[in-house]
Amino acid sequence: MMSNYFRYCLTFSLAIFLLTIGGCASAPKGGPGVPQKDLVLKDLCVRYGISCVLDSVSQVITLKRKGVKAKAILASDVVVVDSKKVRLSKAVWMSRGTVYVPDDFKRKVVQPMFAKTSPFVQKFRKVMLDAGHGGKDPGGIGNLGTREKEIVLDIAQRIQESLKRKGIDAVLTRNSDQFLELGDRTALAQKKGVDLFVSIHANIDTSHSARGIEIYHLRPLDTKSWAETYAPKNYQVLFKNFKMKQGDETLEKILTDMMYSHKQQVSYQLSRYLADKISKKVGTIDRGAKTAGFYVLKNTLVPAVLIEVGFLSHPKEEKSLCCQEYRQKLADSIAESLIDYAAYY
Repeated sequence: MMSNYFRYCLTFSLAIFLLTIGGCASAPKGGPGVPQKDLVLKDLCVRYGISCVLDSVSQVITLKRKGVKAKAILASDVVVVDSKKVRLSKAVWMSRGTVYVPDDFKRKVVQPMFAKTSPFVQKFRKVMLDAGHGGKDPGGIGNLGTREKEIVLDIAQRIQESLKRKGIDAVLTRNSDQFLELGDRTALAQKKGVDLFVSIHANIDTSHSARGIEIYHLRPLDTKSWAETYAPKNYQVLFKNFKMKQGDETLEKILTDMMYSHKQQVSYQLSRYLADKISKKVGTIDRGAKTAGFYVLKNTLVPAVLIEVGFLSHPKEEKSLCCQEYRQKLADSIAESLIDYAAYY
């Protein structure tokens, strides 16, 4: 005959097992007593490829996706996503073995988990946006008096906001009408530890008929230019941040060679991709990807591109660039194209 103690242990173990497998189980939406806007947690997890485990003792729900973890507690409206607390519109709750979450759970928990594991973040952890010119250097000036330095700063700020809304870290070389030497811009890229450098400019052409978007990447360097640009003395700040023997020129040269090769390949692919995608999203002429020896392209070891967003010398395009709605469309198109590139490659 089964002892009372053994029967108790068996019953308790079975209860724990049922709670564990049922805590994140799926159930028909809109069942008795279930608010229409509440979501079944298991359905969300299956849809977005998130693992879900309920600890029936502590009542803690652990969600995982590609190394990103979130924790919620039954009867609590607080969720911790990668050490950051977020508050839901109402508490997580369970009915008949099924866990329900409020409708803002997807925006506040699922989307941040995806942002932290997005292809962009895997490829480029941080992007630097460089608004050309500034301060005493107005850049190009259109027939209406539009100054390049103001247009590109506004667009760079909008790109930053667009990327941040998608959970992507983006920093600016300048955030005001400030003059920066070219060397200061590339030094900031090293200091901030960015993985991608994007310079924003507007074009001027004497013909007044040229229009559209073109993207520049670094042209192949001859031996002399390569030696001058990638001399170890030019990268003391960069190499200082590496966990390696300092002052080892052989090691620094090997590292420089590897980073330069990576930079060239990615910059070439990225410039071609952006020229095509941005022009289509904005609805303007694709002037293609081109090579140049611009300072900001040469003097970074990370992939770098320079985007000419349009021609201030073209009457219609100058008017478009003066329009806030068009600049927002440009910024969103650039941000989306950068993210699309990371997913495509």
